[in-house]
Amino acid sequence: MRIGLVGFFGNNNFGDEAILQAMIGQLKKYHEPIQIVVFTDTPEKTREKYNVITFSRKQISHLVAGINYCDIIIFTGGSLFQDETSLLNMFYYYGVAKLCRLYKKKLIFYSQGFDRLKRRISRVLLKKSIKMANRVSVRDVQSIMYLKKDLKISKEIGFVIDTALFLQPYQKDNNYKGYVGVNLMSAEGLPKIIKNLKSFQSQNNIDFIFIPFNPGDRTVYNQLKKKIDIDILEDKEPSVVMGAIKQMDMLIGQRYHSLVFSAAGRTPFIYLGNNDKGVGFAEMVKQEIISIGTKDMVKKISNVYKDREARKNVISYWMEELEKASMPEFINNLLIHYIK
Repeated sequence: MRIGLVGFFGNNNFGDEAILQAMIGQLKKYHEPIQIVVFTDTPEKTREKYNVITFSRKQISHLVAGINYCDIIIFTGGSLFQDETSLLNMFYYYGVAKLCRLYKKKLIFYSQGFDRLKRRISRVLLKKSIKMANRVSVRDVQSIMYLKKDLKISKEIGFVIDTALFLQPYQKDNNYKGYVGVNLMSAEGLPKIIKNLKSFQSQNNIDFIFIPFNPGDRTVYNQLKKKIDIDILEDKEPSVVMGAIKQMDMLIGQRYHSLVFSAAGRTPFIYLGNNDKGVGFAEMVKQEIISIGTKDMVKKISNVYKDREARKNVISYWMEELEKASMPEFINNLLIHYIK
């Protein structure tokens, strides 16, 4: 049995690479003999790192050949269907779903996050893609509500925690104890954020460390380090980054997967933003949400920091509850129904 994994792989994004690493790990535990196929922007590098079969995700001939080679295709998590960065995303994943239908391959949408789409054509493509899928599961309540209430999707929608949460943190040293992790992805509101972080730092005598989850985050770090005493975590291995965050006292993050990595290590976090997926995840594990324009930001950050031990217990409890709720949709349970 050949299982193909489709996602935004091979682009040096920690979240997507963590999803891939975790999914491969889960599939290798499955009791039936399977071959794992990955569609990636870096076929040779991915093949060498994970010992899997690879095809280029962008070359049409490779995409067609790879889908035809597989028995099951899994869209492996993340916000694949989004038109925030480009409408081409919608056409790409719709095209993959269409190829699966053409070649009569089973298609699973697994642990997907669905943001609100801006364009009508995007919504049409998403609804058509979901209709072609054999099974759909999402990673947050907001995605379920969006599909059911806004898009009027009648198909059964399952719930399963973000795929990256299956990744085991690897703690190779103890160098990050006592730090507060910071992840910022945008220059929006940066002067105010810097002012509040400086005040928080001086009031609580803590050390910051910046954690880039995307190559673009380094641009923000370069601006940040001019104003604040802050180091940077350079490691590019997702499980090691997750292990480092696990040691930290707290994380202040903007990217969705910075929050996921924090939850995986049971480290309390503050979501600094108002994006649906960030808000949704923070609400699921009962962690603090602070918008960039909020008043008394320093006070709110300090309160979370002082209450961090209690919040660690809270996040641990809710992660266990979410894992229980996800059990029927875990990929190894799902495959029982599709592998013959």
